Amino acid sequence: LRQDGRAERSMREHIAITSRLSGEAHPHVVETKRALADVLGCMERVDEARRLRDEAIPVEVEQLSRALAHDPADYSTLRRRGADLAELGRVNEALEDFDRAIALQPQRPSLRAARADALARNGRFAEALADLSAALDMDGDEHFRWYLSACLSAYLARAEDHANRSRDMLRRFG
Repeated sequence: LRQDGRAERSMREHIAITSRLSGEAHPHVVETKRALADVLGCMERVDEARRLRDEAIPVEVEQLSRALAHDPADYSTLRRRGADLAELGRVNEALEDFDRAIALQPQRPSLRAARADALARNGRFAEALADLSAALDMDGDEHFRWYLSACLSAYLARAEDHANRSRDMLRRFG
């Protein structure tokens, strides 16, 4: 699909048809724009991918905000909006959403990992590492969290912690 462009063409046609029928803010248009941005990123068309994401994410944030107005205790929607806000650079707002989601579902490691991402984007690396550590304590089978925690330990010049995390990661995943 990547070589002959069918995935891109199909997605662009879907966006055009759905936009004509339902408007640019239709959830399927937003989702398809994000998916097309991922495809374009894989094709190393980074500027186009960034432009599509920049179009889609604010619309999605608005949709998620409307959903939260109806159900403010939906931790999944809080997590999605928080991730979008972080991607837009609105990290403090993202952290508020993640804090609310974690208060609702403190046992979900994915929420702590998402907050860790937002904290790291804000340069708060020690707090990000603490959240990743908490996520790993809840579910130690996510290899990418191990990798990120090892990288953060190295960045924070915690050599022993970095060595331990790297060793643990290699034991678990080979």
